[in-house]
Amino acid sequence: MLFLNHLTFRYPKSDKDSLSDISLTFRPGESVCVMGANGSGKSTLIKAIAGLLSIDSGMIFITHQRAGGDKDSTDRGQIAVLFQNPDNQMVAVTVEKELAFGLENQAMTFSEMHEKVLDTAQQFGISHLFSRHTSQLSGGEKQRVALASVMITDPAILLLDEPDSFLDIKGREILDEQLRSLRARNPNLIELRITQSLDTARGYSRLEILDAGRVAADGKPEVILNDSEMLKRIGLLADVPNQNIPAPTISFLVKRQNTKITAAKLHHLSFAFLNSPELFSAINFSFETENVTGLRGSTGSGKSTLALLLTGLLKPNTGSVQIHTLTAEKEQTIVDPRIIGMVFQQPEKMFCMSTCRDEVSFGPINLGMTLSYVELRHLFELVGLDYDTLAERDPHTLSAGEKRRLAFISILSMSPQFIIFDEPTSGLDANAIQLFCALSNHLKRIDIGQLIISHDEMFLQNIADKIVDIEAVKRGTQY
Repeated sequence: MLFLNHLTFRYPKSDKDSLSDISLTFRPGESVCVMGANGSGKSTLIKAIAGLLSIDSGMIFITHQRAGGDKDSTDRGQIAVLFQNPDNQMVAVTVEKELAFGLENQAMTFSEMHEKVLDTAQQFGISHLFSRHTSQLSGGEKQRVALASVMITDPAILLLDEPDSFLDIKGREILDEQLRSLRARNPNLIELRITQSLDTARGYSRLEILDAGRVAADGKPEVILNDSEMLKRIGLLADVPNQNIPAPTISFLVKRQNTKITAAKLHHLSFAFLNSPELFSAINFSFETENVTGLRGSTGSGKSTLALLLTGLLKPNTGSVQIHTLTAEKEQTIVDPRIIGMVFQQPEKMFCMSTCRDEVSFGPINLGMTLSYVELRHLFELVGLDYDTLAERDPHTLSAGEKRRLAFISILSMSPQFIIFDEPTSGLDANAIQLFCALSNHLKRIDIGQLIISHDEMFLQNIADKIVDIEAVKRGTQY
């Protein structure tokens, strides 16, 4: 059994509780879905249950029935957590050692451990990654490895924080299959799964809705999800008009622009990570910037690597990235990808300042520009973030969706001419996704090029003017 008794927690420098008087009971064998808008307290709840936060008040009781009928009420040794960002739980150098780590802590014999690691790798479709360094995996590959390393320990309580956020269709199918298998092996398993997907929630027998750190609803999904007014009020259904953002809101982005990027071209480009097979081989491809281009492909196919090559954060082994620009005076081709902005798949990798305000101001300062107070407020409003509440917060204490939106404006603040968004909807609630779509439409109207990488086919169909498959890029096939 898992009992939460009047749980309350507030992050430093915050003027609001992230968890406020939460009392819930989860019984053996229950699989529960947890939903809520960005910043509602979902990930904080998971961390509190796992003992990763020191709660301000309240109690957490975890009870295990023993053979003699006694109960042990404090042991967290049988809790497994899959974080929203898999980088936050990678502890080993290679995939093989990552899978073995949890079993080593259970003092399993080497022969048993070796056999279980091999079986688990096969079940999760990651046997081909066995000797790879965890730091060289794609976001989706990391998610699969992290998921396997959690499942391999056969936990009594499983806490999943948006476990499919970076997975492709195959990865999601494996996730669902392994969850069914784990429940079959352990009928008393308590599973809590955070998601932003209404379809995922409908597949569970119980749904918890959090709103501003409180329990807004607790019951059957088919009942709760029929209350559209409540879902709109708390941000699980889009309540933002599907219209363009007024131009004056970000008009300052245009006034600094004196160069237009017309295309980003890959010229005989080849690339391979150290001690890994070649990912791109002498490819030629052009991303035109007058339209929004969507980029899709399976996990580990090279989408994020291509983005890093386009921005100059990775260097090709051979060939080059050529940026075609147009100014009032002339048209030219330059080999300087640094003028392209990119929002990473894991936004934490971008943050380097101690407050959200300084994070957004950091890029412009390094370019010799200064954002006014009004411009800063407009940027925060642009993505649905409250400036007064978040300006002084540490970016790393934000929810995953808030971090992603902060990353959007930390790049926009530098007035780039071309932006790459890597999985921009991951972790976003319905309102935030709607705001991003409106933002993308406005960027297009003011001639800022966009490349959007996503596993979400429906999202790409709605937002992109054209969609390119990464395999077409590898073949050099132009649209």
